[in-house]
Amino acid sequence: NQTYERLEILVVDDGSEDHSVEQVRSINDFRIRIITQSNQGQSAARNRGIELASGRFIAFLDADDTWDSDHVESLMSLAEKCPAAGLFASAYRTKNRSGQYTELVVCTHGEDRSGVVLPDYFKLAARAPIVWVGAVMIPKRVFDQIGGFLVGEHRGGDREMWARIACTYDVAYLSSTSVTYDCVA
Repeated sequence: NQTYERLEILVVDDGSEDHSVEQVRSINDFRIRIITQSNQGQSAARNRGIELASGRFIAFLDADDTWDSDHVESLMSLAEKCPAAGLFASAYRTKNRSGQYTELVVCTHGEDRSGVVLPDYFKLAARAPIVWVGAVMIPKRVFDQIGGFLVGEHRGGDREMWARIACTYDVAYLSSTSVTYDCVA
C-alpha cells in the first residue's frame, strides 16, 4: 500500500516452516519475487536479498514491522535532499503487548520535517537505538563498498551494519514516524 509504487519486492524465505510463502504466492503482484534458501539466519537472508536486488536502494521489512503508506516515498525524498548519505532513516514507533505505542524520535535542531543529516550518529546511538531495521533505506552501492551483514550474528547485526555505514557515510534522518515495530509479533 505504498504511495511510492516503483518497488521491487524480494521475499527471502530462509527455510520457514509456517505457511507464509504460500500466502505470498497467493498475492497477484508482478513486483514480488520469492527467493528460497535453507535456513541460514537473518543476516544471510538479508545479504541474499541485497545481492539479487536490482534497484538503487534497499529497504527492509521484517515480519514484525509495518510501514505507513508514505514510508518509502518519504525516504526517497530524503535521498533526493541528502544524496551523499549512506543510510536514510525515519523515526519509528514500537507496539507493546497491551497495544500501546511509543514513538522513538531523534530530536533534531530546528525540527526540519524534510530531514537532516545527523550531526553525530555515534553520540546519539550510544543513548538509544535510534535506527530501526524496518525504518532504513540504504543505497545498494554502500553494500557493494562495505559488504553485507555479518552472517551468524543473531542479535545486533543491524546495529553493527549501521555503525559500519556511519564510519564512512552521513546518516540522513526524518523525525516523522513512518514505521511500527510490533515487539510481540
